[in-house]
Amino acid sequence: MKTCYALLHADYADALNRFGTEARLEKYLVKFLADTSFADLSAALERQDEKSAQLAAHSLKGTSRLLGLVRLGAASERLEYALRGGKSADIPILLRQVQAEYAQTITAIHSLQAAGEGVSKSNG
Repeated sequence: MKTCYALLHADYADALNRFGTEARLEKYLVKFLADTSFADLSAALERQDEKSAQLAAHSLKGTSRLLGLVRLGAASERLEYALRGGKSADIPILLRQVQAEYAQTITAIHSLQAAGEGVSKSNG
């Protein structure tokens, strides 16, 4: 678990403090795999619905920060503010940053599950 957080440059200590036990943190980290915020964000941007995209970016930011996923939270926040501020020229670059951080996060969680380092193999 600590290795996964270290690879993501995430804040394990803060997340552990927030959730109280490693088992609880693991439970919610795995539940992140089922979170729809990223898919909602992508779909909203495809529809050019900046308001819905802003809300999805805000949700992704919040969930990421709650779990101590600092980089994904920061990237999501930058995109959220660009959407809120109507800075459409920045959106493609910021979206690529969110996509990269999201992919890295999901890959790390799946790798943690595959390695059997204590994370439940179920998403539920």
